[in-house]
Amino acid sequence: MLVQLVIVLFDLIVGLYIGFRLGKGKSIKRNIIWGIVTILVIAPLLAVLVSFIIGFMLDDGWTGIAIMVITFPLFFFIGIGRLFTGITRKNK
Repeated sequence: MLVQLVIVLFDLIVGLYIGFRLGKGKSIKRNIIWGIVTILVIAPLLAVLVSFIIGFMLDDGWTGIAIMVITFPLFFFIGIGRLFTGITRKNK
């Protein structure tokens, strides 16, 4: 299980790096880029990472699943909000 956590953490770091590189210097499309990165990278990987850690700490798999079910939609809707903010924002 430790190998899986390291792989998820590595993927999360790579996804965040790609998001920073794509959003650098693009103030107009920054919300669109971060909305997509949040939906595709941060929401699933952070939900898995947090649920694995809490599941191992409490030694209960059902708790890990419950935390995943709660955190994934939370981050997903945050990403949807950023994406729609970037789409509907008026250019100056």
